[in-house]
Amino acid sequence: MQKLMLIIAITKKYFFFLFLSLLMMISCNDNSDNTIDVKYTNEGKTSIVILVETLQVLGYETLSGFELYRNEIIPIFSELFEVPESELIGLSLNEIVDKYGEEWQIKEIVEVAKRKYDKIITLTDSMALANNFIDSITNLSNNGYYIDVIFSLHGSSKSVRFFDKSVDIAELTQTLKSKNIKVRAIYQTCCNAKDMIDDWEKIGVLAVNGAIGSNGISLFSPQYFLEEWTGGKTFEESVSVAFNKDIEKVKSYNTTVPVMQYLLTDETIKNSRQFVGGLDKNIHWDNFPIYLAINFGSEWKN
Repeated sequence: MQKLMLIIAITKKYFFFLFLSLLMMISCNDNSDNTIDVKYTNEGKTSIVILVETLQVLGYETLSGFELYRNEIIPIFSELFEVPESELIGLSLNEIVDKYGEEWQIKEIVEVAKRKYDKIITLTDSMALANNFIDSITNLSNNGYYIDVIFSLHGSSKSVRFFDKSVDIAELTQTLKSKNIKVRAIYQTCCNAKDMIDDWEKIGVLAVNGAIGSNGISLFSPQYFLEEWTGGKTFEESVSVAFNKDIEKVKSYNTTVPVMQYLLTDETIKNSRQFVGGLDKNIHWDNFPIYLAINFGSEWKN
């Protein structure tokens, strides 16, 4: 009996230490997934690549609202895009956005970017090609620039829509990885872009955002985001502030047109909410990585 009790005691002790070891293993695995070792410098050659292309694809509710309130909306666009009303009359909403809206958004983003970035590349219309994007950041990488990206593009849960074609996010990120191109941060307005975050993380992107569904809040948010991030907030804070400021800006037009009915429905706001990921979503604009120890080798720079 004593021998049996001794065996039971030893067995219990064994399973206790086995259980404890498993807990420690799980704990270590969790920490390794969520913690990275990044060393930053506050100096570096900075660049940003800005892609803006709507492909004249707007939602039915937005198009319908525009036609119902064309006379009220045209003066707003005229003031916003700094274009005479006479040039907008007779154009469809898609035509207005394609001809004037995209250039306006690029101009607004560039106005903020030029305060901080050494090199700015903009791609829109027939220049917003997948290969042009890859070539642009390849050249920047080869010349020693840190690279940030703004995608004001359409997308699905697993692809980005350039002017010429949709590219699967896994294919795009693997292409960049094969060229040893490291992108520091990506701000994107693509629909369902939350689903792309894991792919960006796998190639070492430090901060990236994405809407959880169809994104209907994207007119002002890219420039608001960049203004906040270059102004001192973290990436995550900047995404959140930009989202809320965009909503408030659009709401300011509600006295003229019923934007709450056509643009800012509860469903639109819900689906447009932003998720932030990446390996360091609290990165500041002036954090330039020189060392990243988590499956990407020891050196960030080429």
